[in-house]
Amino acid sequence: MKISVLVPVYKTEQFIAQCAASLFGQTYADMEYIFVDDCSPDDSMAVVEQVLKDYPQRKNQVRLLKHDTNHGLGAARETAVQAATGDFVLMVDSDDYIEPDTAQCLAALQQQTGADIVTGSFAYEFQDGRQVPIHYDNLSREETVRLMLIRNTVLPHSWGRLVRRSLYTHHDIHYHEGINMAEDLATMPRLVHAARSIAYSADVLYHYRIASSASTFGNMLAHHHVVSFLKANQVLYNYFREKDAKGEYRFAFETGMMNTTWIAMKGGFSSIRPLCSYRPKGLLFIVLNTLFAHKATLPLLRLSFLSVKWFYKKALGYSGQRLC
Repeated sequence: MKISVLVPVYKTEQFIAQCAASLFGQTYADMEYIFVDDCSPDDSMAVVEQVLKDYPQRKNQVRLLKHDTNHGLGAARETAVQAATGDFVLMVDSDDYIEPDTAQCLAALQQQTGADIVTGSFAYEFQDGRQVPIHYDNLSREETVRLMLIRNTVLPHSWGRLVRRSLYTHHDIHYHEGINMAEDLATMPRLVHAARSIAYSADVLYHYRIASSASTFGNMLAHHHVVSFLKANQVLYNYFREKDAKGEYRFAFETGMMNTTWIAMKGGFSSIRPLCSYRPKGLLFIVLNTLFAHKATLPLLRLSFLSVKWFYKKALGYSGQRLC
């Protein structure tokens, strides 16, 4: 089983040596490495080439691709997926790093279960060296989709997951240029929905670096980030409107859209339209959006979202990692 490791690169010169070393030093042999230089203005790619000299056995497995101009994270991920030739792909962000046996562990679990997507546990790594491990319950495919859609429960990250490449190619699932905030939200729930089965590993295999613990939400509310976020929600809405004809995931999706509306309005938008054409269908969500999707009542919209999400998770019997 060949694994393609896909790494978008942009302005991570400070961290990419550790990332590259953790990739080239994997215990798993049958791999290819695709680094996509999204016109990075620093020496990130030169660092990758320097690190590669210490792993001559990997030289013929490495491909360095370059965009002529900066296209953003969504486009860089898509370029990497299109270039991949492996049976499975593994996304790694260039400021993060993985354990030496990450590919080996994920591949072994895939072989054991036959799953189309295998997710390892991960750890948030802060600037002061603290690490906070994140583990999920061993959830079914259906539960995972629902818990992704209600937001901030099972995170829809692309990185750290072994994904069968044919899920992208056979189901016409792509990352989109211009969607650089929440590009994972637009993509991963669709991949999980398209999968036949998924599996989770309890081992912490991926280290996600938190560059600044104080500015994340404020940055998310920047106008261009909100625009990207709403476009991601539109992609998700289009997919489930077509694929979920029976409405199995509608309640979960509409719960998450309350959070989308809250974020957009916190970011200065009067509504999510016209960037996202979603309108609530369920009576509960029609009422809550009518009453609280206004600047003066946004705290009540947020409270409503958290309350509905809490009761929904209780109804699903979910007792795993809880993130707000």
